[in-house]
This record gives sequence, structure tokens and C-alpha cells, in this order.
Amino acid sequence: MSAEPTTGHVRSASEVARRSIALHCAIAVAHGVDEDAVLEWLEEEQLLDERSPRERAFIDAADRPTKEVNWMTWMVEAQVALLWSIGKLEAMQEPTARCDTGPVVGAMPQLFD
Repeated sequence: MSAEPTTGHVRSASEVARRSIALHCAIAVAHGVDEDAVLEWLEEEQLLDERSPRERAFIDAADRPTKEVNWMTWMVEAQVALLWSIGKLEAMQEPTARCDTGPVVGAMPQLFD
């Protein structure tokens, strides 16, 4: 499955879960997790192709501009919506509330296990 957006395609819960995991990995790199370990884990889990082009460029970059790191950390907001859509989170917070990342991290598989 490609991480490229498609028109008129409703993704299955499995596809959404795989995308969410790939996004989670990019967010983890933005928070300082070693990108080589993340790439190795994604390959072992057969999830490398689930990354969007921007996530791929971000993880593969030798140098990440602060603006791009900040953008990627904010993608947890998108991850909340993905996880909620497949029933991994009970509810979404109010749009004006500060994002509580605890439930998001709790809903994700442990990297490197």
C-alpha cells in the first residue's frame, strides 16, 4: 500500500493503523529518537512504504530545519484523528484543548519491541 493520498478511496482500519504507525515513527524522530533505529524497525515491520513523501524526507534527512521538526511534532494532532477514527482512542479532545499525548503513545505499539 502506498502512503500517497488517493481520491475516492476509503481506507480500511488496517490501512489507517499502518499510516498512524508510520506517522508515529516520524514524530518520534522529531522528538530525538534515532532515525536509523526507526528505519530498521519500520523495515522489520514492513512499514517503510507507509510513510508519506514528507515523512520519508524528514526521517531520511541528514539535517532537519527547526521549522520542519516543529511541524512534525505538531502532527500528533493528525495522529489523534487517525487513532480515533479506528477506535483506538475513545474521544477526541476539544479543538482548542492542548493535546494530551499520553493516550496517543499508549495506543501505539512500542517501537523496537
